[in-house]
Amino acid sequence: MPKYTVSLSSQKGGVGKTLTSVFLASFLREEGYEPLVIDLDSQMNATGWLLGRHLKPDEASIYDSLVTQSKGVEGEADWPLEELIETSDQIGIDYVPGSQDLAAADSELSNSPFVLADRLTELEESESNREISYDFCLIDCPPSLGSLVYAALTASDGIVVPVRAAQFSMDGLGQLNSTVRKVQRINEDLEMIGLLLNNLDWRFGETKAGVQQIEEAYGDLVFDTKVPLRAKLVEASRGFDPAEHVRGTDAEEIYQNLTRELIQRTIEA
Repeated sequence: MPKYTVSLSSQKGGVGKTLTSVFLASFLREEGYEPLVIDLDSQMNATGWLLGRHLKPDEASIYDSLVTQSKGVEGEADWPLEELIETSDQIGIDYVPGSQDLAAADSELSNSPFVLADRLTELEESESNREISYDFCLIDCPPSLGSLVYAALTASDGIVVPVRAAQFSMDGLGQLNSTVRKVQRINEDLEMIGLLLNNLDWRFGETKAGVQQIEEAYGDLVFDTKVPLRAKLVEASRGFDPAEHVRGTDAEEIYQNLTRELIQRTIEA
């Protein structure tokens, strides 16, 4: 597997999982690391960003890799990750594209918790045939706690949970913690890397109250770096290299700090 595999997961939508995944990949590269992004969300926002378009119906994706692995398909009909990795013409980051078919994958993969872990192990074993050895694999998870997320966590060393203070729910995070504990029974290496307070609009009192509530409840588990709402971040989309897009703004410093904190909490820990 890559040196460190991180799932970015939350059962809530709109918390910035995709933006965080792609920004971290871009800034990890700036720090001298080789990242790989896996788009595990049927909305395919990471794929659209990195590919500059959506996949055509006849193009293979992570869905094909997971399903053929779960069915034990071999030979020309198989889709190992090595054959699906593309390099973004837009940004230069390696990624495995997602697919709308992932929306139906939960039922197909319900009995295959190790399917992504097995694929990443295959990728490591094929390393001698590739020019790149990945330092980080960032998995952009769907907003759910279904089979896809279970497979992602089973394949991961750690999990980053983006949250918005205004949307924060103790019950929702409790459900995610419960899922993490279940996965830890079969993946003892899985750790909660941290909660990332994201898209914070400091103009509102409820934001400050929400941040205080989270910090009091979770202490050091909360990333020191907190990401405020910034137009430069909201504007980032297809065709933009995140690091270049925010060059010279405070958003650049924020993501530099977040990336270095991620490194400290993972491969340097």
